Amino acid sequence: MAAKKGSYKVAYEGLEKIFDELREGKIEIDELEERLKKALEYIKTCKDILKKQETKVTDILKEIKEEEKD
Repeated sequence: MAAKKGSYKVAYEGLEKIFDELREGKIEIDELEERLKKALEYIKTCKDILKKQETKVTDILKEIKEEEKD
């Protein structure tokens, strides 16, 4: 399952699945590198989306403060 660009839920669920598989010992050594690279991709997607959302929320809060001043 590939993370679609901009899909936090898909990336997060993919990361959870890999984490669970690692924890349960379901990932064979031969596929470990590939799964870890996929996990890194999911992490980057989540971080990018969270950073964008943080910026949007900060902008909205600034706008609210400006409205309160008026």
